[in-house]
Amino acid sequence: MTVSAVIPVRDLGELLEGALASLEAQSVPVDEVVLVDDGPSATIPEDPSRYRVVRSGGVGPYAARNLGWRAATGDVVLFLDARSRPRPRWAGELAALLAREGVGLAGCDVHVVAGRSLASRVAALEQPFALGDYVGRAWFRPYLATCSLAVRREVLEATGGFAATRSGADADLCWRAQDLGWRLEAVPEVLLDWLPRDSCRDLLEQHYRYGRSNTHLRRAWAAAGAQQPVVPTWPAVARMAALAGMRTVYAVLRRREDRLLHSLVEAARVATRLGVRRAVAEASALTPAAPATGPTTGPTTSEAA
Repeated sequence: MTVSAVIPVRDLGELLEGALASLEAQSVPVDEVVLVDDGPSATIPEDPSRYRVVRSGGVGPYAARNLGWRAATGDVVLFLDARSRPRPRWAGELAALLAREGVGLAGCDVHVVAGRSLASRVAALEQPFALGDYVGRAWFRPYLATCSLAVRREVLEATGGFAATRSGADADLCWRAQDLGWRLEAVPEVLLDWLPRDSCRDLLEQHYRYGRSNTHLRRAWAAAGAQQPVVPTWPAVARMAALAGMRTVYAVLRRREDRLLHSLVEAARVATRLGVRRAVAEASALTPAAPATGPTTGPTTSEAA
């Protein structure tokens, strides 16, 4: 089995070097690395001794991954991103899972690393890529995030790869592959670390995308039995936002970093609920049917990226 790694990249030069160094330190070498330069203009220099570059012109992360795996030659395609830091056994362990009969998708537990910024420490507190949330306690069917996902080439060819959406296409691919009879398996231990964003704005925007993508996924898979979204009312969202704001002010005034982190987690949950409401509004523009309203625990995350 030959193994290719695909990384979509958009203006993340410094982060990319760390991902490449981690791939080069694998105990079982990766046969090739394909970088998809997804910026509107070429930003990644050519380096044939380390990787090949595919230029997308800025098609978005999942469409870029499709360009990457189609350009790759491996029997196994490892998907990761510039924030991924695979540990030395990562490539070998995931490829070994895919060598088993009937296994088409493989992954592992992922640890989000806390940095110095508040946003990174919030992400580390949440651990959004914990394997249990994707496999053990999946809200519909098990799936794996593309910050650490291995797929057989024949699965990608049979499914056509990822849907060209901004977020949530990892779950959709995993579910379509399972519909075709392929199994998903995962190594239960942490084999990859992931570096979160440093900006609180980026953190909130990420959660907003989670809310949108999860809601669209639920609607797209409704006929297969996916539980439909329960949409929070505007008063409920406003109360959550006000409470998060007050707790943030209190934490800052008291210089309580622990409380500040938890208040920012609440703010991220508000952003998620706003994403849910946005997705429902988008769907309502296409169909008159509207889901019930009420409290919600919020959707599970699905991207890296």
